[in-house]
Amino acid sequence: SINIATDINCGIYIKQLRANDKRAGLLFGGLTTDIYTEFQINTITLYFNSKLNITKNTEFNIGTRFNQTKILYDGTGNTLDYTTWEPIPIKSLDTSITTEMIGLHSSIRSWINDDLHLFTSFSRGYKAGGINQNPYLVETQRIYDPEYNLNLSVGCGYQKEKIDALFTAFYMKRYNQQVRLSFQANTDDPLSFDFFTANVAEGFNSGIETSIKY
Repeated sequence: SINIATDINCGIYIKQLRANDKRAGLLFGGLTTDIYTEFQINTITLYFNSKLNITKNTEFNIGTRFNQTKILYDGTGNTLDYTTWEPIPIKSLDTSITTEMIGLHSSIRSWINDDLHLFTSFSRGYKAGGINQNPYLVETQRIYDPEYNLNLSVGCGYQKEKIDALFTAFYMKRYNQQVRLSFQANTDDPLSFDFFTANVAEGFNSGIETSIKY
């Protein structure tokens, strides 16, 4: 941090994750006997944050974050020919997606006295898209897109001796919201029921949160 009129923090975050999954049994409602999948997720993030003391008792905080996530997916597996009991390869999947997202946040915190402070914040958040593994999904269900949201919160905090109390009211507007939906791969077989992640137009979360520590 640079301690002049403001405190400034910036940096870069890099993450590489590889996840392998090998399963055997009656999978996807008995349609598959074994499956091998591999996810490779590469993430790079640039972030910046600045805190400014507007007055002796008030501070303003603002920041931004740029995120790029690349997901590579490969999946193979087998089913059975129930007349000869020989394994039959299912359609292999080899796909990838790249998403770029920008988040923003700002907040103001003001101390009424040494024990009580008020705060409000506004931010734009995101959740990366992804790839559904189920090999029996149609192509339009294979990939889901990023979700974005706008968040507004207000509240107050109180700290004195052994008491630490916090009260917050919040509202989140969600765009391209990610949800879990269901589908049936075989209309004649109710056991081929499964879930996948998809996007809907919008939604919201709202509520109040309070905590008291003694």
